[in-house]
Amino acid sequence: MESYDLYEHALRTKVDRYLSQFEIARAAYKAETRALAEAEQKVTDILEAQSMAQQVAQNIQQQAHDQIAGVVTRCLQAVFDDSYEFHIDFERKRGRTEAQLYFSRNGNRLDPMSASGGGCVDLASF
Repeated sequence: MESYDLYEHALRTKVDRYLSQFEIARAAYKAETRALAEAEQKVTDILEAQSMAQQVAQNIQQQAHDQIAGVVTRCLQAVFDDSYEFHIDFERKRGRTEAQLYFSRNGNRLDPMSASGGGCVDLASF
């Protein structure tokens, strides 16, 4: 009978150890599940904030374009008979916004450095 009791005790000890490991694993799983949910919420919040920041930046860029392009266009039209207009295109490249500057005349896009002459570039840069 004693060997049966020892065998039962050994089994009970083994089962208790496995139950303890199971409870530890269950607690870790619950903690990791909560951490995952929090991380997913943070990602959602960050993406929403990024979208809002990009919208604000786009509005500021548009306002800057309107101010700068308006002043430069008026100066070009005051100096040159041909009615040049100055434009800025904002493009997102490699995670950054780049500005493409150009002139237009009679609806045609002109490269400032090659197609419009140095006087226009000098005036616009001033």
